[in-house]
Amino acid sequence: MFVATLTKPLFEKVGYDKLVAAGVIATVGSIAYITPPVMGSISFIMVELLAIPYSSIIVMAIGPMLLYLLGIVVYNELYVKKQKLPQLEISTLIDFSYFLRYCYVFIPIIFIIMMIYRGFSINITVTAATFLFILFAYADPSLRPPFGNLIKALEEGIISLLPIASAVIAANMIMSMMVISGLASKFSIILMDISGSSILLATLFTGVFSLILGMGVPPIATYVLTSALTAPTIQKLAMLNGIPEDAALLATHMFLFYFAVLAEVTPPVALSAYAASSVMGTDPIKTGVFAARVALPKYFIGLTFILSFSGTAILIIPVLQTMHGFEAYCFIALRFLFSIMAVIFLNVAVVGYFVKSLSTLERIITGICAVLLFYPNVNMNIVAGVISSIIVIKNWTDARKIKMTTGALPT
Repeated sequence: MFVATLTKPLFEKVGYDKLVAAGVIATVGSIAYITPPVMGSISFIMVELLAIPYSSIIVMAIGPMLLYLLGIVVYNELYVKKQKLPQLEISTLIDFSYFLRYCYVFIPIIFIIMMIYRGFSINITVTAATFLFILFAYADPSLRPPFGNLIKALEEGIISLLPIASAVIAANMIMSMMVISGLASKFSIILMDISGSSILLATLFTGVFSLILGMGVPPIATYVLTSALTAPTIQKLAMLNGIPEDAALLATHMFLFYFAVLAEVTPPVALSAYAASSVMGTDPIKTGVFAARVALPKYFIGLTFILSFSGTAILIIPVLQTMHGFEAYCFIALRFLFSIMAVIFLNVAVVGYFVKSLSTLERIITGICAVLLFYPNVNMNIVAGVISSIIVIKNWTDARKIKMTTGALPT
């Protein structure tokens, strides 16, 4: 809702179609769940369930978050160029003097990241960061709050933590009850049977189950239930597919975390889409469809890091736990390269435009190649990358020839 209210004037000023703008806003609105250092209640539940440092959750979330963000940026860039919408000068959007005046308020956030990275506990980190925020607020007369407001803010902060604490406790209770009742093992057997012990089919079924479940419950409940019911099977199949046990555990829960968030932008019940449509004045169902269209690469990103050990490179930590030195960084860089290409080419296919419009056949081929680029197989990725590159290079050269002839870029 906040994102929609803040960006609505900008979209209207540029000339975006209301439906497209609402879809983009809905997609952007859900990115906070996977953006470190603070990613909502789910991240704290993962720390509790997996018994790993919060810093590991942060590092694993960086790759998927950047690819998610890249997909939104590329979609917008291609849409604006295809529709020939005017570009706003950044100087008209940002008052740099105002930014420089108040940029120090971001220091506590940077402080949080550094403290977590250096291994300090969450309790010490957030306590120190809170005092740092208060110090900066009182050091600046223009921001200095009355003492009563400070007490009220601290009170509201404590109250806002209660749902997180309740969620962590409830998550442990649900997990324990499902294990004791045997429901988790029965569900795992069913998932193993219907997937035929295929990691690809199992993740697809689990992804769909997560999205359907997310239509009626918030992401935190979706993650807790899917992790209790499907995580053991997914982890087992991942291990059979060559992923080490620890890496399989991390990849499984990040996969479930990611799809729990995607339910927010998946129609017919896409809460982010409903919020965006209420501000933009569009139909919520159609907004949800456009949001899913903008978010299309993100569905494949979620599958990438569970299908093979190569795919876990998007999460960084599983590879660094298994490989070391220059080899590990090259391994990670190669997977990111193919994933970036996949995100770009899939958006090219969805929008149907690169430098000029693509034909239907070109869009289909580019889309198929983009999907193959997401699948963590180097040989397949190279072939798909070459074919997609040929199509976009041809698109660029054709557009350049037309510009040289007519003096203007084609549509």
